[in-house]
Amino acid sequence: MGEPPIGDDRGSVLFLFPAAFLIVLVLGAIAIDSGAAFLRQRELAAAADAAANDAITLAVRDSLAVGSEPVIDQAAADAAVRASLDRRGILHELSAPPVVTVVAPDRIEVHVEAVADYVIAPALPGGRDGTPVQATVTVRLAVDDG
Repeated sequence: MGEPPIGDDRGSVLFLFPAAFLIVLVLGAIAIDSGAAFLRQRELAAAADAAANDAITLAVRDSLAVGSEPVIDQAAADAAVRASLDRRGILHELSAPPVVTVVAPDRIEVHVEAVADYVIAPALPGGRDGTPVQATVTVRLAVDDG
């Protein structure tokens, strides 16, 4: 009664534990790296949004000062986007220059691209260093005459 029968399976779970631990580790790494990429993309979108708002405000300032219809100055918009991104410390991190497009007489589109660095993947064999992320923001000029 005190001896286990032959073929007892006690302790067999110990062989499964390393595999289960490795699976949980890899899934955790994927979650952390995906979160880092998503955070970087959101940061890029927020910076592009702020830059687009600055650009449309500064690009029509001269035409509004003389009382005429707002006209977007492409050169002023480009300069305002670069200055805004530089103030946020993002301009030097971009993988390509920001693209500023006047899509309508009252709209500007700003497109930025960067690389989101992974946290855990570079430590794994064959892991990548990061993934490209991009953000495109369109802003519309609203003039309040009141």
